[in-house]
Amino acid sequence: MRSTERKRSQISCSTFDIKEQFLIEIFKRINEAKSISEKAENAKILLQSIEDVFPCPYYESKNPDCRYCKKLLTLRKNVAELLITQA
Repeated sequence: MRSTERKRSQISCSTFDIKEQFLIEIFKRINEAKSISEKAENAKILLQSIEDVFPCPYYESKNPDCRYCKKLLTLRKNVAELLITQA
C-alpha cells in the first residue's frame, strides 16, 4: 500500500486528497473480503465513489495532476466493474 500512498502525495489536488483516503479504505475492504460477493459489494461502493468524483469541475487537460488522477480513477473503475461482473 505504500506505493499508493506515495503516488497520492504526488498529486496536488484537494478534491483528490479528500476522496483518496476513502478509496484506499474501500480497497482494503475489498482485499480483506473472504467471498467474491463481499468483494463485489465493496466494489459497488468503490464504483459509486469514483463516479461521484470522475466528472471533476476543476479538471484541466493540460494539468499533469488532473491527467494522472483521471487515469488512476479509470483504472480503479475498471477493477471495480470487473469485480462486480465476476460476482
